[in-house]
Amino acid sequence: MPVRLLFRARLPDSVVGLSLPAVEPAPGRALFEAARALAAAEAWLPVLEDWLGAGLLPEPVSGATDAFGESLMFNQHAVLSNEEIGVDVHLPLTALAARRVPPPEALAGWTWRPVVCELLLDTLPLSAEDLRNLEPGAVLLLPASFSSTWHGCLQPVSGQGGAFLARLHETRGRLGVTATGDDGDHPANDLAAVRFAQPVMARPHDLFGWRAGGRPPLLDTPTLSGPGAIVLQASPLHDLQPLAAGQLIPVGSGFGVQVQEVLCTFEPAPIEPDISLA
Repeated sequence: MPVRLLFRARLPDSVVGLSLPAVEPAPGRALFEAARALAAAEAWLPVLEDWLGAGLLPEPVSGATDAFGESLMFNQHAVLSNEEIGVDVHLPLTALAARRVPPPEALAGWTWRPVVCELLLDTLPLSAEDLRNLEPGAVLLLPASFSSTWHGCLQPVSGQGGAFLARLHETRGRLGVTATGDDGDHPANDLAAVRFAQPVMARPHDLFGWRAGGRPPLLDTPTLSGPGAIVLQASPLHDLQPLAAGQLIPVGSGFGVQVQEVLCTFEPAPIEPDISLA
């Protein structure tokens, strides 16, 4: 496996990761190898700084790392890669969402890895009693699907980096999903969330609206309407633990979720005693 050097560069409220190639380091030459890797990065690092609107001071990350270790360390990031020179740049989603400036032409030859997201279809104002009484065969209507434009939300699986608006629409007999390029909202804690069971891959260009005109591409969600494709979650006590699984079905001009399996019994969060009155 090729040896790589990992660096961390701090932004005001986040961290950029730089994964650079290196030759097999000799004992006692770690600093030399780090300096040589950074010297090679001077060809593109100023372009990245100009785009981010901030200077970067890379600091070596001690210890051996691999691709899996990098993904754990920078799990709230999008990855921009240049395969020709073997460079991966881990860019924080929060910084990209705040910047909203497309990459410059100088980075046009670089490629983005898709961001793994959860697809939120709708939120439902269900009471604790409603959630406790869930049973197979019940149909939960999705209010958002009855609007003229059905908006959902794409949320990176890390739980950080913002939420991004998605549009759901029927196309050629199946339900399609596109990213609009606009900001979305995280669901409130007192609402049940209806999500697609499988992760959805979305390009940063689509999440952040960097497309140069034209229709946004459909995201790959081949089993959106299949059995068990939809999961109902609620936050109190269970921290968004799945409560039920079901199937998306058409209901009039909109859609609903037919519950096929109840996964666990809902238990509301216990009420904390008010110690100020003690």
